[in-house]
Amino acid sequence: SLQTLLQRAGYDYNVELGRKQEEEPFSYLFTPKPTFAQTTVRSEPQTVSQTPSPGRPVGKTDSRQREPKDSTVVTAGIGDKLSAEQERLFEQYVAEVYDAFNALVQSKDVDGFMSRLQSLNRTWMQQIGALGYKEAGGVFEVDPDWIDGAVEFINSFAEGFAEALRADIANDVDLEHWRWRVYLYPQEGRNYAYMWGVQQSMKEHGARSWRRILHPELSKTGPCDACVADSKIVHPISEGFWEPHPGGFCTAEAVAFYTGPTEVPVEVPIPPKATLPEQIMNILKRLGGNIIQIVRRIRG
Repeated sequence: SLQTLLQRAGYDYNVELGRKQEEEPFSYLFTPKPTFAQTTVRSEPQTVSQTPSPGRPVGKTDSRQREPKDSTVVTAGIGDKLSAEQERLFEQYVAEVYDAFNALVQSKDVDGFMSRLQSLNRTWMQQIGALGYKEAGGVFEVDPDWIDGAVEFINSFAEGFAEALRADIANDVDLEHWRWRVYLYPQEGRNYAYMWGVQQSMKEHGARSWRRILHPELSKTGPCDACVADSKIVHPISEGFWEPHPGGFCTAEAVAFYTGPTEVPVEVPIPPKATLPEQIMNILKRLGGNIIQIVRRIRG
């Protein structure tokens, strides 16, 4: 909850609520004007470019199987593609989660699998959060309690998953069709942890708020309505990064961090997700995993 996040960041909820209520009549003075023209900070060389967005492509239908265009217009020091260390941590994360799932398929021990899954989420998300903090210029150490907020969110889906697994086991249903849902844990865990690490670093560098940035010109299907709605909201820096749809496919997005109402924001692309069959096949091939069931699940 927002109260929990504020308390974790060291703020008093009632005090902040009172201040927000007092400032509400003047909020328009501090809110960026709604626009699809986004500011992108490039790392090498250190220049600022304007990237006009034409909006959602016309005549296109939503499809989760369409491959987004490579982003050659929007570049940044971090996030526009996975660093070698991000790839290494993510693939190890996927490998250990699948090892746990493979054990479940054989043992049918749902409680054991859930305990292992949640433990792996915490272990790997802490490491990835520390990496996000470092790659965003953090000079101290990432706060493990802060990253745990992201871990708790990812682990909150485990109970419903456990119920579905028990139902399938009770009805003697093959568990292989759950490989896609299993894959979502390291995929979403990676993104949440990384962006929360980035967020802590940005806060230390003076950021006071963040806002979701859309780049529909880099996508064949454009963003969903939920992301469009959220892109109009400026969130306090104490509110952890979140996605309107866990496991979502709106990949051409970034987060802009604001240090003040008149300052140029720093835009950090959200790490791209591997959601296409070919991308996931490549990951699993490198891991030596079984690729058949997960690819069938994605292709429907």
